[in-house]
Amino acid sequence: MSPHPARPDVIIAGAGIIGVALALELRLRGREVLLIDPAPPCDAASRVNAGVLSPGSVLPLSGPGLWRALPRYLTRRDPGLRFALRDLPGLSPWLIRFLARANARSVTDTAGALAPLTAAASAAHLRLADLSGAGSHFRATGWTKLYRSPPGAAQEGEMRLMERLGIPVHRLSREAVQALEPDLAPVYAGALHYHSALSVDSPQEVGLSYFRQYQRLGGAFLQAALTQLHREGEAWVLRTGAGEIRSKAVVIAAGAWSAALLRPLGLKLPMVAERGWSAHLPQGTLRLSRPVYDVARGFVMTPMREGIRVSSGVELTLPGRAADLSQITAALEGARQVLGITAAATTAPRSGMRPSLPDGLPAIGRAARLSNLWVATGHAHIGFATSAITAQMIAADMAGETPPVPMARFAPDRF
Repeated sequence: MSPHPARPDVIIAGAGIIGVALALELRLRGREVLLIDPAPPCDAASRVNAGVLSPGSVLPLSGPGLWRALPRYLTRRDPGLRFALRDLPGLSPWLIRFLARANARSVTDTAGALAPLTAAASAAHLRLADLSGAGSHFRATGWTKLYRSPPGAAQEGEMRLMERLGIPVHRLSREAVQALEPDLAPVYAGALHYHSALSVDSPQEVGLSYFRQYQRLGGAFLQAALTQLHREGEAWVLRTGAGEIRSKAVVIAAGAWSAALLRPLGLKLPMVAERGWSAHLPQGTLRLSRPVYDVARGFVMTPMREGIRVSSGVELTLPGRAADLSQITAALEGARQVLGITAAATTAPRSGMRPSLPDGLPAIGRAARLSNLWVATGHAHIGFATSAITAQMIAADMAGETPPVPMARFAPDRF
């Protein structure tokens, strides 16, 4: 815990990668900032991220194939996406909107809205990385989606959509996949390769580098539980486990817990959590050189400083639900098979609760009916990738400047 100003210019509720990036961005602009979180900085979803920054990460979970796959999701037989039946009553407001967008038109709409955000994401990160000394963690590796059956109509549709959006992607044959990653078992019939994507070797360390730079610039952090936010006159009052703190402006960037903070204020975000898991296998002499996604088995493998990070598919759930290790257990077994190793995981599985909104878009911007309150949450699986550009957008808007990416589609009040 660091000393904090008695009345900061801005309170940021949430010290994940988005909150930390925004705190640094605001300190660079000379604002007095207090960053608050019950956990240490970048210790939750930011810690288990697959570390991919791809312009092509614009496709939502919902799509035309969702209805056909729904029985697998509900019976927990799909490795990439599942629901907990016990959560259906609580998930219903989100699910109704989510299912309504399970069509090609909505996919195109969501992808078009996200494309400017993901296109600007890498440059925004590299700027903060240069300022904070984190540049060595970034790698020009590309990002590869692997298919065990020959890519078909769905992949052709993805390539056409990416072409319309100006996002470069190449189709790889079985032979090209083996040439690209020769140490993988020859089980993949083809791939889509996003060659302009970046990756990092430690998402948490990138976030902590930003946080340390924020502190070097005099930024304050308070590790305390967030219990309530309310308005008193011209000030916002945040009740925490360490007492009350007042500020003229506040940003809610508390991930999957943001909705609970906003609901008493009348801003209702239909949010659920995408719970995902990761663990590490020893890399040894294996030459996995980039993040790869086994689409059929629903897991990602990324070479990291700790070894090969294996990331599971997601379970749509409510914050606070009990852990279920079956997805990461299956993901680790699948990774061992394609890597040809029998070694045990070198780290225990860790989970992250990624906040998800039903239209596949984050909530970024000022709350229309709440003076001096901004929201930065709902980024789902692209939270790490788009954290730095989200920070630039919020900081510019707070200063009355034109944000680098238009914010209208991400309005927190759109629901």
